[in-house]
Amino acid sequence: MELYGDTGLNYQGILPARKDDILGLGFSWAQLSSDLVTSSGRNISTHHEAVLELTYQAPLNDHVALQPDLQCIFNPGHSIGPPMRGSWECD
Repeated sequence: MELYGDTGLNYQGILPARKDDILGLGFSWAQLSSDLVTSSGRNISTHHEAVLELTYQAPLNDHVALQPDLQCIFNPGHSIGPPMRGSWECD
């Protein structure tokens, strides 16, 4: 990894009746290393990948929270071959 950066925002109390709930949005960007090679020694062209993430945390009580999370990976850099089962690539 040659360069990496990320940022995010959280908003608490988006619903008036649920003041402890948190909505989060995050973004990360990475420039992959020019030293990457396949298992057979072939160079992998360098490029970037980015991730956009949306999450919502809803506390159920003082010790448990429900938190769904959605991530979209743009231009996955380390993948060679078909995507993993159950995953989608965002274009």
